[in-house]
Amino acid sequence: GVNGALRIIISHGLCSSALFLLVTLIYSRSHTRRILLTRGILTVIPRIII
Repeated sequence: GVNGALRIIISHGLCSSALFLLVTLIYSRSHTRRILLTRGILTVIPRIII
């Protein structure tokens, strides 16, 4: 019911915010928006796996 809907809304907000933060972090380190040019980003920012 309403309780489940509220949980989904809150979890969606948290996950969306976390993804935007992750994209901003990767962009600030790599200075590109092209996925192919961000190869090896895990060696630069290994903490994003966690």
